[in-house]
Amino acid sequence: MNTAPGPARASQASPAGLGLQAGRPDEALSGPEGRDKVLAVILGLAVLVFIAGWVFGGALLRILGLALLVLGAAGLVVTQNAAAAFVLAIGFVMWLAGHWHYAMRHHEYASPLAQRLFQQALPGGLDPTRRWRLPVESSRHTDGDVDTPRSSEGQLG
Repeated sequence: MNTAPGPARASQASPAGLGLQAGRPDEALSGPEGRDKVLAVILGLAVLVFIAGWVFGGALLRILGLALLVLGAAGLVVTQNAAAAFVLAIGFVMWLAGHWHYAMRHHEYASPLAQRLFQQALPGGLDPTRRWRLPVESSRHTDGDVDTPRSSEGQLG
């Protein structure tokens, strides 16, 4: 194995070998081709961030919110500082946002406390599950003995 830096090794490691122009770094991205590459990278990263936020956002917000809630409460007890109360409030809002994200994504709540907060304490417009349930009608079988629920077709509540 030849590890000496020869002319072939130097050309492979150069920026020109990666599709970049030699010279100043800002020259490599100037012009329409460079801007298109930068735009494609930015859009690709934005899509990845969106997907990661959709998949991991609810859990991450709930965990970080709970951690800030605990740290803010401990700081408020120990220091009695207004900044600790602000951290506590930020933690509560993050925890609530995580539960909202979870409910929006899974069509159910992750905890009974979050369900109670969204359905009773907060305005109805903030409940992400308020219009997802189909109305249920009871119908009788032909023998008339048993009521079985069935969803009414074409009606959304």
